[in-house]
Amino acid sequence: MFLPGYPCILLLSSSSVSSTNSEHPAVYAIREVDQWPNSAYNHTRPYPGMKRSTGNRASIVSSLLSAYGPALALGLYVARVLAEALRGAWGNAAPPILALLGMAGGGLVGHLAARRGLALIPAWVLLIYVLWPRLDPAVAVGSGFVAAVTALARGFPAVSRPSSTVRLSEVALFLIALVIYVGTLAPDVLPADSGEFQLAAPLLGVPHPPGYPLYMLLGRLFTLLPIGNPAYRLNLLSAVSGALTLALVAASVRHICVGAGRAQGAFYGAVAAALALGAATTFWAQSTTANVRSLTGLFTALCLYALVTRRWGLFALSLGLGLTHHASLAFFGLVFVLTLLLTERGLWRQPRRWARLIGLAALPALVFLYLPLRGAQEAPLAPPDLATWQGFWAHVLARGFAGDMFAFARPDLLAGRLPVLGNILTFEFNLPLLLAMTLGAVLLLLHDWRLALLLAGGAALHSFVAITYRAPQTVEYMFPAYVALAVLVGVAVAWLMQAETVFRAMGAAVLLAGLALGGRNLPSYRWLAGDHDTRRVAQTLLQQAPANALILSNWHWATPMWYLQEIEGQRRDVEVRYVFPEGAEPIAQTWARRLDEAMATGRPVIVTQFYAAEFGAKPYRFEPLGEALLVRSRPRLDVPTDLTPLHLDFESKIRLLGYWLSADQAEAGGQVVLTLAWQPLTEPDRDYSVFVHLIGPEGPPLAQDDHTLPTSRYQPGEVILDRYALTVPWALPAGGPQRSLRLALGVYTARPEGGTTRLTLPDGRDMIVLSTIGVKPGPWPPLTRHPLTVPFVGGDTLVGVDYDSGRPGAARTYLHWVERGSGASLTLVDESGAVLQDGINVGRPWVGAWGILHQGAFRLPAPLPGERYVPLGGDLVLTGYSSQPQGGARPGGTLVIAPAFWARRPVLRDWVVSVSLIGLVGSWQAQDDSVPALGAVPTLKWVWGAMVHDPHLFHIPADAAPGPMTARLIVYDAFTQAPLPLLDPQLARLSPAVTLGMWEVRP
Repeated sequence: MFLPGYPCILLLSSSSVSSTNSEHPAVYAIREVDQWPNSAYNHTRPYPGMKRSTGNRASIVSSLLSAYGPALALGLYVARVLAEALRGAWGNAAPPILALLGMAGGGLVGHLAARRGLALIPAWVLLIYVLWPRLDPAVAVGSGFVAAVTALARGFPAVSRPSSTVRLSEVALFLIALVIYVGTLAPDVLPADSGEFQLAAPLLGVPHPPGYPLYMLLGRLFTLLPIGNPAYRLNLLSAVSGALTLALVAASVRHICVGAGRAQGAFYGAVAAALALGAATTFWAQSTTANVRSLTGLFTALCLYALVTRRWGLFALSLGLGLTHHASLAFFGLVFVLTLLLTERGLWRQPRRWARLIGLAALPALVFLYLPLRGAQEAPLAPPDLATWQGFWAHVLARGFAGDMFAFARPDLLAGRLPVLGNILTFEFNLPLLLAMTLGAVLLLLHDWRLALLLAGGAALHSFVAITYRAPQTVEYMFPAYVALAVLVGVAVAWLMQAETVFRAMGAAVLLAGLALGGRNLPSYRWLAGDHDTRRVAQTLLQQAPANALILSNWHWATPMWYLQEIEGQRRDVEVRYVFPEGAEPIAQTWARRLDEAMATGRPVIVTQFYAAEFGAKPYRFEPLGEALLVRSRPRLDVPTDLTPLHLDFESKIRLLGYWLSADQAEAGGQVVLTLAWQPLTEPDRDYSVFVHLIGPEGPPLAQDDHTLPTSRYQPGEVILDRYALTVPWALPAGGPQRSLRLALGVYTARPEGGTTRLTLPDGRDMIVLSTIGVKPGPWPPLTRHPLTVPFVGGDTLVGVDYDSGRPGAARTYLHWVERGSGASLTLVDESGAVLQDGINVGRPWVGAWGILHQGAFRLPAPLPGERYVPLGGDLVLTGYSSQPQGGARPGGTLVIAPAFWARRPVLRDWVVSVSLIGLVGSWQAQDDSVPALGAVPTLKWVWGAMVHDPHLFHIPADAAPGPMTARLIVYDAFTQAPLPLLDPQLARLSPAVTLGMWEVRP
């Protein structure tokens, strides 16, 4: 009898053993049998004194493939990694010596492995990097990880049934996830819906429909914890919910795989599923902020777990809790119930069991009593009629959003919405994980079509409902689908890890993809865990607001200000009034009307939104107050006392009085904000413009912000305050770790015949340097479509190159460096030495593959067709565009233009993309402004490295004349309408808009 996991000894008679030793005819062979399946340690040893039998040709080939070959790959891999780590420090003699040592060491390892019967087949994966044509640490680490996991999987014990060890592994997974989410938890109050929940939960209030009574009760319990402030404690509820969801997903994968006979791969499948879901962009975001989606994900995972483990009572209760929390789970719930009926066929004929399950599902509905009870007590945020029957149902059923359900399900709109689903999935996951989801669905379909219906069918149905729902932030509504898709990833990995070595390597690659996704997102959420931007903005508005002020606010900033007032008791004399859309009236007109109504009260008025056309027609002055505007009905005549004084007259027309500067230090990609006080000295005869520049050591401006002011409307002597925001360029000037830029400004006016004329100071200067701004490198690595690792001797490393082909005949080349401090001059050359844009020479050797030093120019990779690279402020990079149809369209037809963006860092503002299509010589123009991806992926959800495609649909006029049409792009703040600046000074001087390309109106 064999005991699993213990080696056993078999004595084989001489008749079954081939031996060439005639002196010992009765020699026995000892065979150690490891009962772990597919163990890397199964082997046969000859008894001491016994000669080996002569192997045939097949055994020699087998030894080469299983021992010597992979061992040599291992030796060469280690040699190459060591040689490249030296970065040429020992010259070009080191790589061949290390290669020889690696081959010798690999040969020795292979010999020992062959003698012991060890199979080193997974080490073949390392050959990928041995033969890789260039130095690439990512490929080196990736191939090493895949080889190690593949080797480990050969000897991992099977998990055939639940055990304390397995349960402990899932508990450990929960604890690890919880530590990560708590370590990246949002530290404070948040904007928009999150701020509303952080306000309502401590006070047992009633947030927007459907009211979320269960979330309010759980949130109230968490706000009683003795840690942080109430906002932080509610964020903590999401971290716990997210970690529990991952543990349930892992448990579901394990049960599915064990039931399918894939017990050995179950552990890896569970880990892969938790990695895929836990590292997904939106899941991680929702697990670190106050929101209702994390609880929806938890109930989805609980329903899946109950179904795969056949715990029907738990399933009914979980479904009831999920539907009570948010009705969006109803569509996935239909698939849940169908799976139950198909799995438990006898349930059709047992009405008594129906009653029990229906009762369990209905039991959580009792929590809805919270709403009328709190409504009767006039709880915070509760509508006044909530205690009435009609008001209760209107709130619970969210009747105000009734027209949004399936709003995009019409055939003429659905075709444009379906690509958004692909955009969302690539935003959340990477390609290997998406391929694993597909493989998991196929494998389940072949093994158990009911499970395939549950996971793939449920995810598909919920995704369809989410993308046809007319509401922003579709990425959040997809939450239940993410849970099911992660389970499919786990199923695929479990199947792969219990197959042959090649397939195990594929499974390990999927695990690596999950780790890579988490590694990409971790720095963003660690940075967000230290961000207090919401408190800074909201608290500044409240603290600087005049007494008894009225703040007209959008939803984004209203909720954190309410939190500070109601929870922390700040500035309760100030009224914060939410301006919401009213019917079919354009939102800009609603704001203009509400502004007039507020000004009529005689109270000081502050607005967080600005519409240039509508507000510019009003007789008011708008003065910067933090990131909002103080509205004045009369001119300001006093000079603020806390500014840095100036007394500079430009041609006795404009006087600069002083300024505030946000900081004298900034990170690359960060902002420097200047608030300038000035006044007209005489009756202005025209409008003047003020420019503010950041100037590098060589003189040309690296960043600028120009404002044309309606000075002809101002009175002589009145004091004007104006705000200028300049983005520090990512490309820093040379000068060591601490660089500096000069902050300068001047005044100019436009000439009727074209061009500008600068006003001068009494000493003849037309520009004044106000301050010096110290600049330090930012924490974000550069984003590039052509990643490189080219160390140059002396410390500089070229990590990427990008090209912008937007201007015909004037392509731009962007070189991305790290650790550059020497200020070396760069020359772009070709192979013959002619100066071109496809090579780079810094006058020093560079390190290539295998650590070999090269002299002369490094040849840059070729640009991709139509490649673009346009930095937009500190947040985004335009990387290109696509169009459908390509080339153009006929009159009366349609053209879809989809620019593509990269997030340069976590984005804290809601940016709107505006694309204009202009016909021949301006004969017609069409414009489309929208939140990215048709509103599905707002920039507030973007983290470093996120890529989003943003389609814009244009209808070509039926009378459009044949000829060229040009598309131009501007990205602006949804609240202030301020555009994102172009960080390329040459492009910025041409136009504030980016020219995307040209198309043809075809005859």
